[in-house]
Amino acid sequence: MLISLNWIRDFVDLPNDLSPRELADRFTLVCAEVEGVERIAVEPRGLIAARILSVRDVPGTGDLHSVTLDVGDDRTVETVTAAPMLHEGAAVVYAPPGASLGAFGTIRETRVSGQASVGMILPGDAIGIAMAVQTAVFLPPSAQPSEPLAPELFDDWVIEIDNKSITHRPDLWGHYGIAREIAAMYRRELRPLPAVEPDALSDKRLPEVPIEIHEPRLCPRYSALRVRGVEAQPAPLWMQLRLGHVGLRPIDCLVDLTNYIMMELGQPMHAFDGDRVERIEVGLARPGSTFVTLDGIERKLPDQALMILTGGRPIALAGIMGGLETEISARTRCLLLESANFEPATIRRCANALGLRTDACARFEKSLDPANTELSIRRFVYLARPEFPDLAPTSRLSDGYPSPAPPVEVRVDPRFVARFIGHPMEKPDIVEILAPLGFTIEDEGDALRAGVPSWRATKDVTIEADVIEEIARYVGYNTIEPVLPETEVRCF
Repeated sequence: MLISLNWIRDFVDLPNDLSPRELADRFTLVCAEVEGVERIAVEPRGLIAARILSVRDVPGTGDLHSVTLDVGDDRTVETVTAAPMLHEGAAVVYAPPGASLGAFGTIRETRVSGQASVGMILPGDAIGIAMAVQTAVFLPPSAQPSEPLAPELFDDWVIEIDNKSITHRPDLWGHYGIAREIAAMYRRELRPLPAVEPDALSDKRLPEVPIEIHEPRLCPRYSALRVRGVEAQPAPLWMQLRLGHVGLRPIDCLVDLTNYIMMELGQPMHAFDGDRVERIEVGLARPGSTFVTLDGIERKLPDQALMILTGGRPIALAGIMGGLETEISARTRCLLLESANFEPATIRRCANALGLRTDACARFEKSLDPANTELSIRRFVYLARPEFPDLAPTSRLSDGYPSPAPPVEVRVDPRFVARFIGHPMEKPDIVEILAPLGFTIEDEGDALRAGVPSWRATKDVTIEADVIEEIARYVGYNTIEPVLPETEVRCF
């Protein structure tokens, strides 16, 4: 699990004198094991947006193109590049002569295969998007030629957390959960996650998306929203960079938005072409049936594979991968957004049987918080509106939640806590630790009652020993003095 500190800073102000490596060490002691810390040092200066006016192949080279760029102020330049998929009208990240990057130094005019090459269309891997090797970074339609690209977007620190150490912590499979822990560690405020208010998506004049859950034990919750006013276009540069920093390849704004929220909340989402999906049904696949996934592969489905269907027609492997038939494309103008909660073992068995591991199934098999299904859709709309000014819901935020999970409460005896961890603990000490982690505390005289937050109540914190573990890790295991137990031995 890769964590971007730029992303974390959206939610918590880190101490000014805190180094990333010190943070990683503290995180290992208190929360989960850190495997590595890496600096992404692009060190850009003078990068701008440029618009492609024409693309011509360079004769005799096979893969080189001579590109005419509009660089603003009524100026055009010619540059040579091997980047694929360039097309007229696209905006790209461009380094004009005099600009610089840490890896390349100062960019200059040169000649390539006999062609003048002024400046450089930068590949993604040169600016911190490791998965975009030798591929141009496309910018949204709003990007204007000569628009400067903010240098602070590019440089970052990335912390790698050992996945095995967070198997029991679904909340830590996203940046917001990590930010919550860091805020608690350093006694900093955790800022709320910006999202549109529920009332903004509950217009009674709009229809609901029909949702029918045939297997409520296997799909406790399914939320959906239909919107129009979208189209295929690149995501904003800041979003592409963050996705790149945590190991994902930017694809398209609509897909990138769902991936961004997955990496932020730990909640996978999927966007169907809304004109091809009228209703949602959740049920088991027919024995012996096959399904063509987004990667174009026809797969024979195992027994008990949980499917998303519309009108009885399968459109997604629940919790694993969407279907090719309903994928969004350049023609998509309507989306059906879905965000669901699935029974972990069902997703794990199906993924293993198919040999198909995805970022989504890695999270669904960890017992996700059902509360995140609606929140993730509201977050999607919040992030999408600046990119798609015409975006408008054509349905209410619809929710299938047959059996809401009851709240989890745990009685905590401070005397037992102190005896259990070998460290004196009073009630205020316990509250000071648990409250920043989202626990609600009620005083019951000789004990406390801890209300477990929903993101920790899915098979993680259920008994008093679990709460004591929370207290002990913040007290610091390294501060607890090891003492051998005393016992009486009698000789007969």
